[in-house]
Amino acid sequence: MDPDSDQGNSKKREPCPEDTANCLSRISFWWLNWILWTGYKRPLEEEDLWALNSKSRSSNVVPRLRSIWNHQKRKCKRSHSFIFLLK
Repeated sequence: MDPDSDQGNSKKREPCPEDTANCLSRISFWWLNWILWTGYKRPLEEEDLWALNSKSRSSNVVPRLRSIWNHQKRKCKRSHSFIFLLK
């Protein structure tokens, strides 16, 4: 099953409240209070978890990570070849 899809779930998950949280709520992580309190009272279950927001889905994160990784590799190779020229 694709971890990005919600098709395997029998019921639709609630959207992540981070998407609609205001600036103060985001910097203080106030939007997390409900799930933290629920987890304190009882073990969390899969139904308690929110749907991932689109920017956190692997289909969006992995291509960006690969791009940054490849850029850093190229940068590292260039700096290493320059060091060898100086020796």
